[in-house]
Amino acid sequence: MAAGTALMLLPLASSAIAWSRRRKKEGPAVVKVPSWQKPRMSTSSAVPMGVHVLRLQPGDDIVASLRMFAQEREINAGCVLSCVGSTSRTTLRPAGLDIGRVFGGEGAGETFEIVSLVGTFSADAHNLHMAVSGKDCTTYGGCVLFGCTVHTTAEIVVGEVQGRTRFIREKDDMTGYKELRIEQLRQDDYY
Repeated sequence: MAAGTALMLLPLASSAIAWSRRRKKEGPAVVKVPSWQKPRMSTSSAVPMGVHVLRLQPGDDIVASLRMFAQEREINAGCVLSCVGSTSRTTLRPAGLDIGRVFGGEGAGETFEIVSLVGTFSADAHNLHMAVSGKDCTTYGGCVLFGCTVHTTAEIVVGEVQGRTRFIREKDDMTGYKELRIEQLRQDDYY
């Protein structure tokens, strides 16, 4: 078996040697800097996180509630760590579409279990994604829009990124969408 293994590795070894010789002739490879290392794409170092727990009640709008919570608590950089609950009217924007799609709602009689809610938010903006599952276990997901109303409850664990960090959404020329910009506030800018 060892001899067979050696024979199998021989073509790989010769390929590696050929690649190495080519590299020496061509010079060092150009290494592209990952986008998260560019300015405004990451925090400058690890920052602490505070945790809040929020329970929404029937009829509450999930997006409006999270953004209002951020405003009241002066949360500049929030994220959803966990969520369990249910929705009645659920408004999601599927990938690649510019308009939302409404599931359930008044008179429809259909409710959904929240199987996932993740994303970032502040008082001014949000980028939340949610997956919900209906009574037949069909799952729908997308970007959460205003109009997702709680059916029975939504128990949400919120992370607050601290260290003078603020989440801002600005139009990104590369994607065409409002994307996250991470801002480190100076001491005199912070509350």
